[in-house]
Amino acid sequence: MSNATAKPASRRINTLLLVVLGAAFIGFVFYSLFRIEPLQITSAHLERRGSEVLIAGDLYNRGPDLRQADLSVSLFDAQGRLLVKREVELGPLRHQSRRSFVSPAMSAPQAASFTLAVDRGTNMYGN
Repeated sequence: MSNATAKPASRRINTLLLVVLGAAFIGFVFYSLFRIEPLQITSAHLERRGSEVLIAGDLYNRGPDLRQADLSVSLFDAQGRLLVKREVELGPLRHQSRRSFVSPAMSAPQAASFTLAVDRGTNMYGN
């Protein structure tokens, strides 16, 4: 085998190795993104009751059993300014369980949008 044929074979192996490592990295990223937040909010909507509003919806725990979980509900006006922020206690959630939630009624008649953030308690660092 000549030196001229060894170089293209070496390049092919290097290219193949880079493709395999790249695919493994992309797979790891998607796996990590899927596993970061096991609580999935499957539906949520804003309900108006006179001058008060509340957020209602459903969630699904695709991760392990959780001793405690909460939702942080934030309401915003049409300009994106924060109006109200409240916590909704969900309590313990079993693996593969589904649960409905309803926030407390909040006095915010000008609420135009909302966000929900999952809080699973403090981590091992106290955050």
